[in-house]
Amino acid sequence: MSGAEAVTAVLLDVVERRPARERPYRGVVLLTVGTGIGGVVLDGVICRGPTGAGRRAGYDLFVAIGYSRAVRGWVYTYGQPREGGVVMGDLSAEFDSPPEHGGARVAADVDQVDDARTALASTGAHVIPAAVVRQRLQADHAGWARFAAHWEDLRPDKYAAASGTRRMRRYGRFVLARDGARSLVPHAAFRQPTNTNQLFPDAGRDFDPLTDAFVADPVLDALLPLLSEIAAEIEDAPQWSAHVHPFRVVGSTGSRGDATPEGRHQDGVTLVSSLLVARRNAAGGQSSVFDPDGREVLMTTLSEPGTLLVGDDRRTWHSVSPIRPIDLDAPAFRDVLVVTLTAC
Repeated sequence: MSGAEAVTAVLLDVVERRPARERPYRGVVLLTVGTGIGGVVLDGVICRGPTGAGRRAGYDLFVAIGYSRAVRGWVYTYGQPREGGVVMGDLSAEFDSPPEHGGARVAADVDQVDDARTALASTGAHVIPAAVVRQRLQADHAGWARFAAHWEDLRPDKYAAASGTRRMRRYGRFVLARDGARSLVPHAAFRQPTNTNQLFPDAGRDFDPLTDAFVADPVLDALLPLLSEIAAEIEDAPQWSAHVHPFRVVGSTGSRGDATPEGRHQDGVTLVSSLLVARRNAAGGQSSVFDPDGREVLMTTLSEPGTLLVGDDRRTWHSVSPIRPIDLDAPAFRDVLVVTLTAC
């Protein structure tokens, strides 16, 4: 079930549970999803929120999903127009049992994405937990395993090899429209903006293109709109240029497992993201994000597949420490999908 379907199910559940004399409604509007209604935190059984456009549009019922600190859980609330606002009653008190369609989980997921957008606008970086990301991508165990299998079909990065790093990758570029539509751009060499990469300052680098199977994978298809949704908080762009880099970094006793051989750097884009796909026999690989003055604003080790690190590349710098094998008789692997978005 998609997020939109689950939220719709919440609304239908609310409508069906109201007394018949209060129906039919001319329309139902989801007033808000998150930790507040009209700026008031859900911290009890009654919340008030503005009606504004909803009343003018002729809606009779307002529904909200939010986190109640009073009950320490997600609650479903409803309200009807009153003079000066909407009174939102605690609908969860009416339910013998919570709805089974996963609406509360959807509300939590939406809130996590909102947290990412807020963090980008403030500190410039945020980590979204794997459970939230995989739910948003609708990636169950089988779907994730299918997606991760694409990393077995990458090609050696000869440019990184020149500096002693063993890295596998492919590359492709998409244009993302505001409405979520995407188009794959004809394959070409990858070029970073001038003065963003000390190792490859002006060179175009030729990498093998993305496979057809990877381009068509449902996980990628869901990830790109999610990233554009997050990026919209820091720039209102009519469309995005998305550079897509599936990477595998290999660490062994004979090669450096260096994800960023160029060191602390920027990519010259608007949004930079790193999605952990898999990690095996690996120690290290710590991601760090810094502000313009060199202060560390975030430090994390992506360890659970599905964890997503996002950053505002225009005002932060980032780096990843090398990985090394835990069992010295076997290589260490760190598989990530790096996607950058630039307003265009």
